[in-house]
Amino acid sequence: VRYRRQRQRCIRDSSPDDRRVAYLRSGSGAPRLFELTEPPDAAAPPDVAALGTGVDAGIWSALTNSPVPRHVVYEGEYNATMVTAARQYGRTLTAMGLVPHDSLTTASWTVLAEETEVADGVLLIRDADELASSVAGERGREAIDTLRTLLEQRGDNPVVILCGDAVRLRALLAAEPALTKRFRTIGFPRPPTGKAPLDLPELLPRSRLAMTASGGVPIGIEDGTHAPVVLDFGREPNLLVTGEPGSGRTNVLYLIATMLRRGLGPNAGTDSFIVDPGGALRRSELLPSESPMKRYANTSSQIRSLVLHLLETIDKRPAPRRVFLIVDDHDLVDPTVFARLSLHVRDQKGGFLHLVLARREPLPEGERDPLISFRDQRFAHLRMTGDPVPGRAVLDRGGDLRLIQTAAAF
Repeated sequence: VRYRRQRQRCIRDSSPDDRRVAYLRSGSGAPRLFELTEPPDAAAPPDVAALGTGVDAGIWSALTNSPVPRHVVYEGEYNATMVTAARQYGRTLTAMGLVPHDSLTTASWTVLAEETEVADGVLLIRDADELASSVAGERGREAIDTLRTLLEQRGDNPVVILCGDAVRLRALLAAEPALTKRFRTIGFPRPPTGKAPLDLPELLPRSRLAMTASGGVPIGIEDGTHAPVVLDFGREPNLLVTGEPGSGRTNVLYLIATMLRRGLGPNAGTDSFIVDPGGALRRSELLPSESPMKRYANTSSQIRSLVLHLLETIDKRPAPRRVFLIVDDHDLVDPTVFARLSLHVRDQKGGFLHLVLARREPLPEGERDPLISFRDQRFAHLRMTGDPVPGRAVLDRGGDLRLIQTAAAF
């Protein structure tokens, strides 16, 4: 096909204007002349402000000024304003050509735990905060897995909006790093009535922790029920504590080390070894009276010596004796110093070696580490949420998520 703009003699009398014409040759036939239509005018950009009619100006600006990522967290009690904002948000994305249509579906998180086809458009989960509480249980874990798969396979269609209490939703995202990067957060004013606020104290003194006959290690209380949260190292031999500095990681390690040092119940006679590159756990009440520096280390040379002594202890230990390795700021320690422990870490069937590790983030996917790179390990995961109230955390035990307040050890 050949295109040209010209004044055609054959149509000059009827139309003196320039035309866009082309010759089309098909096979061996003579070329045919035809006129091309003018391209349509570019579509006018949508009036975003007009689409947001009925939505608070600040909220609407937060929604539309930077619509990436497109999935959103609405912090606040679920209310009609959230529905209106979600509906208008869907219309805006549709007008921009970013989603195929603006159909809005509002549902409970339970729809994600069921074998239900999720429609295109916008999906508003009105009670997503329950996924970070004991209410959800095993079905909650199934719902989170479904949500993660939905976002991976279908991208931004549907656009997902999670609604609920700010602290619980932050805890949920902190527990699911794969979701964190896909959502942005917008705060909604709290209505005057509705669900009870978060039922956790801002400070939980260690004196309020109930001792347990089972020999577990109490560290805090649950949201709502105030039931004691007890670490059972017979059920999950290891604990990983993650969170930003100041979130309460070291406090939890100190709490655990103190309980083990007291040697109550089945924890009597345990051996604890502390690796502390930051020096925050260097306190006399945590160190044994005999050869304390064989059980505590905060330099590379001391850590190597401690590992050797730990190996000797494991080899010589009486059958019922248990050994705990407590490592603060694990991500700051050269992992090669723990290489000689890898065989003992792999074989935890005897239940005598327990790891209590604190670090800023979980081990990145694909990264190797002698202490936490084995699939058959059983770890409970305590994720410090970084909430302004120190000690808030989500305890994940095999998919059972509990929002808790840890006790203040100091």
